[in-house]
Amino acid sequence: MKRKIFITSIVFAIFSVLILPETIKAATLSLSPSSGSFEVGQTFNVSIILDTQATNTDGVDIYYLNYDPSLLEVQDADSGQEGVQINPGSLFSNTVSNSVDTTNGKIDFSQTSSGGNYFNGTGTVANITFKVLSQGTANITFDFTLGTTTDTNVDAYGVDVLSEVTNGSYVLSLPDCTDLGGKCMANPCSNYQSCSSLAGKCSSGYCCSGTCTTGAGGSGGGGGGGGAPSGDTTPPSISDVKITKLAATSTTISWNTSEPSISWILYGTTTDYGLEIKSTISTTSHSLTLTGLSASTTYHYQIKSKDSSGNIGSYTDKTFTTLVLGEPSITPPSGGTGSSISTTTPTSSQMTAEQLREKIRQLLALIALLKARLAELLSSKVSGVSGIPTGFSFQKDLFLGIIDQDVVYLKIVLEKEGCLLGVKNTKWFGPKTRKGVQCFCRKYKDEISKFAGYPVGCSGFVGRGIRMKLNQLLRR
Repeated sequence: MKRKIFITSIVFAIFSVLILPETIKAATLSLSPSSGSFEVGQTFNVSIILDTQATNTDGVDIYYLNYDPSLLEVQDADSGQEGVQINPGSLFSNTVSNSVDTTNGKIDFSQTSSGGNYFNGTGTVANITFKVLSQGTANITFDFTLGTTTDTNVDAYGVDVLSEVTNGSYVLSLPDCTDLGGKCMANPCSNYQSCSSLAGKCSSGYCCSGTCTTGAGGSGGGGGGGGAPSGDTTPPSISDVKITKLAATSTTISWNTSEPSISWILYGTTTDYGLEIKSTISTTSHSLTLTGLSASTTYHYQIKSKDSSGNIGSYTDKTFTTLVLGEPSITPPSGGTGSSISTTTPTSSQMTAEQLREKIRQLLALIALLKARLAELLSSKVSGVSGIPTGFSFQKDLFLGIIDQDVVYLKIVLEKEGCLLGVKNTKWFGPKTRKGVQCFCRKYKDEISKFAGYPVGCSGFVGRGIRMKLNQLLRR
């Protein structure tokens, strides 16, 4: 059912602030099921349920839904899209954000209505499929504080009407050894890594497939499955970490582990990291290449490795700095640790005449490249976005309720970035514009935080960091 409201933006804003908060009822969000018992290796579905409590709502923002990534893994609902997504429902027509931070266990999901439509009733906002990775108690929780609009909320005419959330708690256990086709052994293998093992539980003894080839106390293993001894709680140790190749936009890192493990690297421009690359091969010798890096930039990284028993080992935070754009890649000498790397080019006093000439050629080429880039920037138009005048840049803070010409240009950029649909380009900064700003902020959060000089919260306020990113896009 479409709402037809023939009033000005100002009257609507006053109506929203003065009248609606007294008449709108409370909405709730819950997880279904909110509890259950599942075994390692199984998948199970959890639905996010919205009950509007007879209120007309026009959007929902799940920011964030938290889970433990060492216990659960979100299964990607759309393999055609980059990253991991959950399965959206159809309560609202526009999916503004849908992403899963698999490193930190955070789900970010947001939908809004369009064309004056709204939702009133009880329905499914989204469905999530989890895979159980290891045993334990998994809690899935909403970030929610009553009255706060910067976390999870439900929107009704610009008012957050969410009053209550119901979180979930799930018991995760190992399957029985016999269910896996294994055999419970009387004694453990003293070197269980020589066996091909499956995770399983036995009332006594241990479960292992294959044959124990070492250790006087070992028993020959029949059957088709089983698990490593329950006494294995030692994570793999990580050593010999080094940068094996460094370039302007990529770097290769290698390391060793004390036992066969799968590994991954967390990396980013701060110790919050935010980026991740994984290897699914279980080995003791590891190497991964980070690509798409920014030139002349210092990056932090941390290595993690997990053995077949689920024990996770971590290495301390280390850093590297990428080379200047145009500078040839370098290979450090063998044995370098790469916590911070410098070029291995000899000093001028150590160079031969030919080496000096080659270095000069490289520097001249780099200077020519930088001059060309500078000329391109100086000669380019300030605004390349249709509808925004040449020479314009965002200079003011913009926020909910403000009426300003800059809001018109803001809406044009948000629509171009896919964060705003079906909103007239008026001067009024309304609730849907705020949601569009939140979408834009999350899309470029790392860059905006860097511009602002602190981690931004994406509340929908257009401050210094967002203005700088908007102006950067106008100059492209």
